[in-house]
Amino acid sequence: MKLIISKMKKFIMANNRVKLIYLKGFLRKTIISRINSEIVCDEIGKVIKLHKYKDIIVFPATVDYSFMFQRPQQLANAFAKKGYLVFYGTLNGQSDNVKTLQKISQNLYLIYEAHFPYFKTILDKKRTTYYCMWPNNIKHLPYLPYKTLIYDYMDDLSLLNLPYDEIFESHMEMLEKADLITVSANKLYKQIPEMYKYKTLIINNGVSEIFVNLLKSCKIEKQISEIKNGYQKVVGYYGAIAKWMDFELLEFLASRLDKYAFVYIGPIFDVQENVNRIKKNYKNVFFISQKDYRDLPSYLKGFDVCTIPFLKNEITEAVSPVKLFEYMASKHPIVTVDLQECQNYKSVFTANNKEDFLLKIEKALKIQNDIDYLNLIQKETFENTWEYRVEQIIKQLDEVNI
Repeated sequence: MKLIISKMKKFIMANNRVKLIYLKGFLRKTIISRINSEIVCDEIGKVIKLHKYKDIIVFPATVDYSFMFQRPQQLANAFAKKGYLVFYGTLNGQSDNVKTLQKISQNLYLIYEAHFPYFKTILDKKRTTYYCMWPNNIKHLPYLPYKTLIYDYMDDLSLLNLPYDEIFESHMEMLEKADLITVSANKLYKQIPEMYKYKTLIINNGVSEIFVNLLKSCKIEKQISEIKNGYQKVVGYYGAIAKWMDFELLEFLASRLDKYAFVYIGPIFDVQENVNRIKKNYKNVFFISQKDYRDLPSYLKGFDVCTIPFLKNEITEAVSPVKLFEYMASKHPIVTVDLQECQNYKSVFTANNKEDFLLKIEKALKIQNDIDYLNLIQKETFENTWEYRVEQIIKQLDEVNI
């Protein structure tokens, strides 16, 4: 059979793949699979040989790389900048379109997750770390070669929209198997069983040096400039516009501060009715569609105050908002509801009700150009970069692998 397949493969490659249509049944499928696997393995192998790297880190598919730049993408980027060869899995679920591999930057490649099984024969187990970002990605453990397993508990499990009993079982198994556990928030750390806390690190979210540099060099987006021309101040937010937004707070602020423009940038999930009502009733509220990560700084630069107007509940209390640290990089004052993770930073104004939120916006505007405040927010920005977060993980990895 192997000889037949080999001869048929040479015939196909020498003539034209169109002739595959004349092959029938099992033989046709076997040849196609064999050719595809060799092509994929060859591409991955070339990438590995091309680079000099410390080790390899594999991230399974979570959020598409090009969709809403969040914790998984930021960690992958930061590891690549530190000299690791990073393969970031994608299912092409939202915005990616990767057939095999796609180079993003030096040391960082997207890979279609259907090709993960080919890693089994290609990756050097002694030089590979599997960074599992969601518990359902435990499915890759039986065949992936890895020396070190990191499990990232980054969000409340209920956000995954999967059967809770099933996902909780995978979560507990990952806690047991992991060599290192990272959590994004203090509340999530408290949920880790005592027996596993010795190998758990709190790795809050952060801001990338790329984002900081883009903020320095960009100009205010024209759309924001036009809004600014019609109002005294711009109060802004970007991120998912979803069920955790406090729409009563949004309406209260819009009605009481009608000389200010309120700008909300991002994709809308299952709350279109709320959005439509606010757009109809308040002319000083602007909803802008989702923007590319590299375009966000030019919108952010036009804000006068940055906000996180979330409801307080089990989900939001367990979140370390990525945007919080990107807001810091803009040097604009920040007002949030009094979420636990936001209270950890002196540069952030936290409010315990809607009236207090309004007062904190006014207070924030008064210190907008205060030199002491600007120095404080700059200090907290550089204490919370993704590069620093990854250094913490690498230090712990070195200890794990001694």
